[in-house]
Amino acid sequence: MKSLRMKTGPGRSVKTRSESGTRSFACVRQVFFEPRSVKRAISYQSALFVSIAAKPDDVSMPNDQNNNLPIHLYEELPAACHDYDPHAPQVAARIAAIINQHLPELIVEHIGSTAVPGCAGKGVVDLLMLYPTGRLEATKALLDQLGFQCQCTRDPWPESRPMRLGAFEYDGKWFRLHAHVIAQDSLEAAELRAFRDRLRNDAALLADYVARKRQIIAAGATDSVDYAYRKGEFIGAARAPES
Repeated sequence: MKSLRMKTGPGRSVKTRSESGTRSFACVRQVFFEPRSVKRAISYQSALFVSIAAKPDDVSMPNDQNNNLPIHLYEELPAACHDYDPHAPQVAARIAAIINQHLPELIVEHIGSTAVPGCAGKGVVDLLMLYPTGRLEATKALLDQLGFQCQCTRDPWPESRPMRLGAFEYDGKWFRLHAHVIAQDSLEAAELRAFRDRLRNDAALLADYVARKRQIIAAGATDSVDYAYRKGEFIGAARAPES
């Protein structure tokens, strides 16, 4: 792939070429593109990528400009383990209502630590966006139009199973969002639900999980991807069948 370096100003549109072809992005602030990576000279507060996707004919899209979208700019923060916030389920319910207003066939579920009362964690509201057969592209298009953003960190989820990022203000506080776009009949969706439900019903497992996350942070982990990998070891062991 040919090396590419671009510089844009506010509101300018740029195109990048990847293995999947040319894709258009709306860029809010100055962004630099370099081979195999995206170099951010400024934080997520200053750079935004919103995928401009073709609108499916059967998806009712919101009549918003970029500055009026319901989902706002995601900010990448150092890994942390915050106390449980009881407002998180209400945020999840609000997002689900926004999504289902436009694509009623999507099943939107709250998962992750913020879906488990008393579970400390990174504080991100994780959501399953479960689409029926043949509706992956329509789901991605809707999320893009609502203001969700593609991942810009290393090791992003593939576009066949994407994760979208965003932020939502509720009761005077900003909540970061991770939207996991997964097929309704996938094994992964069942596993994510099962682990959430185990944490809700097993106080000992919940305490061990929180303790493990706090250990990871206390050991000096600050990179969000590394943090996810390390806590994933605990999750994998908890999911493994007992011998």
